[in-house]
Amino acid sequence: MTMKLLKSDFNSIKTWMHRNARPLDLARWTYHFENGSGENVLTYLQAYQNQDGGFGHALEPDSWNPNSTPIQTATAIEILEEIHFDDKQHLLIKQILNFMESGTDFEEGRCKTLFRPITIIPMLRGGTRIQIAIAEGNITQRLYWQDLY
Repeated sequence: MTMKLLKSDFNSIKTWMHRNARPLDLARWTYHFENGSGENVLTYLQAYQNQDGGFGHALEPDSWNPNSTPIQTATAIEILEEIHFDDKQHLLIKQILNFMESGTDFEEGRCKTLFRPITIIPMLRGGTRIQIAIAEGNITQRLYWQDLY
């Protein structure tokens, strides 16, 4: 079932977004609803990336940890998929992979900082598909980044 939004309601939401949204969220809004660019989203997304290649600094708004975490890095990958980002050679992608291979939060393809260990990277090198599964409590998200190599 598709719901229609009144133009006045859309304009109210648009005004709220322009007044209150974080720059990244506003860039995402304009990408989806105002013919904005993916490059603009990418620019703001990079502000959340740490030196180790992972993401932190409340990219996922409920996690105020400034350090790189698997859940915030997974959120970054979701955003990249959202804007159909497909530059496999981009430095941001290479840095994400370096973070995932670093052993900091991952050990033998498993994330060691979540409530229960789960397989994070079944095929990091040499494969055409990377699966990231993040579990917190009983909630599991499955994200896919295809053809990184």
